[in-house]
Parts: sequence; C-alpha cells; structure tokens
Amino acid sequence: MQQPQAAIKSDALIANLQETAGEVVIEPAFAPLQEVVASYQGLSSKLDGLLYEISHPYRNWKLIIPELRAFVLKNLNIYRRHELGPECFTLFTGIFLDALEESKKNGKQVSRIMEAMLAYADKLINTVDLECLLRYEQALNTFFGRLRHLDEIDRQVMMTMVQGHHPMKKMASRLADFSRQERIGFDYTPIARLMKKILGLNYDYWLGEEDPLPWFMEQCGDFCRDWEAGPLLAAISHE
Repeated sequence: MQQPQAAIKSDALIANLQETAGEVVIEPAFAPLQEVVASYQGLSSKLDGLLYEISHPYRNWKLIIPELRAFVLKNLNIYRRHELGPECFTLFTGIFLDALEESKKNGKQVSRIMEAMLAYADKLINTVDLECLLRYEQALNTFFGRLRHLDEIDRQVMMTMVQGHHPMKKMASRLADFSRQERIGFDYTPIARLMKKILGLNYDYWLGEEDPLPWFMEQCGDFCRDWEAGPLLAAISHE
C-alpha cells in the first residue's frame, strides 16, 4: 500500500520524515488491521498514519508508542468483536515486541513499551467472556510464548516485565477464573510456563539481595534490640 492520501498530522511522522526522504510503503502484513476499521473513516485514516510511521525505516518509537497505546486501548472492543480480532491482537503485540527489541538498550523506553503492551493484553483479558477467550486461545498462547523468551532479546527486557507495573500474575489469575467456573478446553500450558519463569526470576533476584532481617538488625543496632522485627520481615526473608 502506498502512502495514505489523507493528510497525516503526527509529530512522530514529521520527526521521521525529517530523518529520511523517499517513499514509505505500509507493510502488507498489516492489512487485517486496516480491514477491521475500513468502514470507520476517521479510525481508518488514523490507523493508516500510524502504520505508515511504523513502516518507516527510521521509525521513532518514543513518539509512536504513545499513539499506538492510545489506539489499541481506545479501539479494543472494535477489534475484539471482529472475526479478525485474534490475528489483529498478534499483529499489534508483534509491533510492541519489535519495539522492545529495537529499544533494548534504552531502559526508560523499554519500560514505556512494556507498560503499553501489557496494559493492552490486560484490558483484552479482562473484557473477554468464555466464548471470546476460546476464540483468542491461539493468539494469547502465542503471545505468552513470546513473552517467555524475552530474555533471548535481553535479560533486562525480561526483568522489566517481571517487576513491572502490570504483573502477569493478575492476568494469569483472571484466566484461571474461567477454569474455576466450569470445565473448559483452554490450554493453560503457555501461561503456566511463563508464570513459572517469572516467579523463578523474581525469586532469584531477591535471593541476590541482602537478607532483610540481618541487614536491618545490623543497620539498626542496639536501638532496635527489643523490637521484634522477625515476624514483620519473615515474608520477605531469604528463607
């Protein structure tokens, strides 16, 4: 697809065009995203502009990610209800994952991208019913599998998810709620493997820090000798 005819008023696009000249073509793989909103003129133009920025060889993730985050969250229900919804979820999360890989040396940017991506996944999981969940099963499990291998991009990228603002435990618990209500055929293996890895990394991290009780007693000294701090710190002790 060639550059959209509608005027694209975007700071991200302007910044990108200042970096390089020449024709930019929207990736054909993004066609399902466009098809879903084709009948919504305003959304279609907004999406075309966003995809044009994303397809730009000198794309600026710092400016793109806030726009992408706003678009996927605001229009989640339109995509969720469409038959192409699962495929679009994979495409949108794939864009976020590409951004993570390209931004892995920028800690602040990685945090922003991770927060945006997990906010999107969290909102989807919290709005599906059982029928919709089963429709999204393959897309969700593909996503969980890619998250489990984030450390292959960079270990710190993985740790940003492990210790981030949107804990995966919340999403896993929401998915588990469906199985408590009734017997379903959803495959929980990918989310279980992801949670096992997340918990292991989290425990390893804290075991690498000083044990809080001995540290506290050493720092506090005689001043805290009669204070029974043990029970208060037991939950976060190495033991």
